[in-house]
Amino acid sequence: MKTISIGTGNTLLTIKTENSEQIITMDLLRPIWHDIADGSCDDIEYLSADFYDDLLVCCAYVSQGQGGIVFVWDTSKEKIVHYSDGKFAVKAAINKESVYVLRMVSFWGQEAHLEMDSCPLGTMEEDNDVSAVELDEETAHLLINDPQNYVIDFNSENRPIISVVSHD
Repeated sequence: MKTISIGTGNTLLTIKTENSEQIITMDLLRPIWHDIADGSCDDIEYLSADFYDDLLVCCAYVSQGQGGIVFVWDTSKEKIVHYSDGKFAVKAAINKESVYVLRMVSFWGQEAHLEMDSCPLGTMEEDNDVSAVELDEETAHLLINDPQNYVIDFNSENRPIISVVSHD
């Protein structure tokens, strides 16, 4: 069984597997996430992390979503195997060698809405190209107070399905 704990100080996350305890630190992220180059964990306003087999996909942002990162940690290799743009990212998922990112976009002059895109698993660049994933109008405006409650599933055609669950 794998567990994730939010860290303190310089530790962002602690991952416990059956065989090890792995720590993701801010020092590990600074070279790849330029929005936190001089920052600490205290600067992070939002964080989401989910396991997909041996991979932990995580999205985090600062500055009300205007600066963010999505990264994938491989628990078997104990290293980052993917990182990409995480602006406004609230949830990420892995399916068929792609990383899907759900973004809750909200800023002045723009109606709040959801967007989704994907990029190949293994991307190692903060300003990467993405492929937009079209959301229907209802899903694009499915806004909730706690983004942790979003779930990304995939149908039989590998199309993403966004739903909301309560973690009460």
